[in-house]
Amino acid sequence: MKKKRSFVKDFDPYPTLLFACKAKNDHDARNKKRDMKKIPTLIIVGTIGIALCTTATAQFNINIPKIPKIKKEKPSELPKANNEQPNKGAKATNGSETQDLDNGPWDDIPNPAYLSDRDTVKNVLKQVQSYTPGSGNRIVSGSGYEYDWFNASISPKYREEKMKTWTNLQPKYRRWFDAKLDEIGRLASEKLSSYLPNPNLYTVRNPAEERLMKGTLSTMPGIVIHKIGLESSAWIIAKNSLGIPINRFKYGIVYGKNPSADDPFCEIWYVNVIQDYAGGGTWGSSYAKWVKSETFGCPQTPK
Repeated sequence: MKKKRSFVKDFDPYPTLLFACKAKNDHDARNKKRDMKKIPTLIIVGTIGIALCTTATAQFNINIPKIPKIKKEKPSELPKANNEQPNKGAKATNGSETQDLDNGPWDDIPNPAYLSDRDTVKNVLKQVQSYTPGSGNRIVSGSGYEYDWFNASISPKYREEKMKTWTNLQPKYRRWFDAKLDEIGRLASEKLSSYLPNPNLYTVRNPAEERLMKGTLSTMPGIVIHKIGLESSAWIIAKNSLGIPINRFKYGIVYGKNPSADDPFCEIWYVNVIQDYAGGGTWGSSYAKWVKSETFGCPQTPK
């Protein structure tokens, strides 16, 4: 069988490809030669341009005016608000703070014992306010604790001594106590001058027992005594729960003025004369025991 004759028998693509590559290389070489001719011209033009810019810069000085800085105005201070907190160490100039604490809960108090002190001071103030001179009533009645606060109102030394341990009490509460005690002291000064002991009481005299009574006041040298005496000459017998005598005693007073006190008032010192039971119906030697004191007005000197 005869092979089919091919129409591309004598066709060879390689000579054609070589011819195309050679033509491209000739074209690139001509372009490169043309570009090389342009380089000197570009160098000359660039040099002239640089020279012209340098000359222009040398001939023309441009002065840029200085622009002043814009001053910013400080914002005006705003007025302080009315609810600005006051200095904690400053004392109140009016009674508004005291009045607020009168009605406040005191819920930040460091020790509940201060609440008892507050109530006692309120009670003392109420008694002094309601006291009527010449009524025969005591200016302050109740426990000795209440009378301690009354004395603190008229004696700055005693007040300071009483409050010296209050190191953790907030200043606002200390100011409240001071304000209340100052008020009590002011009222007491007005009323104590007419608060005098009843002249019809403690009229019994006994020189030997009076010497014992004076001896209990030996820590107050120079005391001025206006009156001394016993309530009765009879003995009062104290017994225990089994009815056995413990002692017998008499009530007595010393009314006078302590020269070292820092208040202008007088005092009554209540002093008992006592004999302890010795058994078999006998009694020991007499001795005196100071019980308490109470502030009174001093006797008015004749004009």
